[in-house]
Amino acid sequence: MHRRLLFVSLLLSLSTRSEICFAADKLRTSYSGTTISDTLLWVTHKAKLFDRNGIDAEVLYLAAWLGQTALIAGETQFAVYTGLG
Repeated sequence: MHRRLLFVSLLLSLSTRSEICFAADKLRTSYSGTTISDTLLWVTHKAKLFDRNGIDAEVLYLAAWLGQTALIAGETQFAVYTGLG
């Protein structure tokens, strides 16, 4: 248990060092529908809030199955989806 805690704390301390961390050149994200949960991402993109804050973002509207495939393949950094229920 103590070794695991030491290992995790070592990883966290290394990941916060500025010379090791790199910023993404471009943020690619996707959303799957025009629902309330997806609105925040869409409005942020359309209002150019990413640009105002120096973030080069590409927001893609993709079908759920295609967006998940792109996320798994590493083509997008994150995705916003709505589930049924």
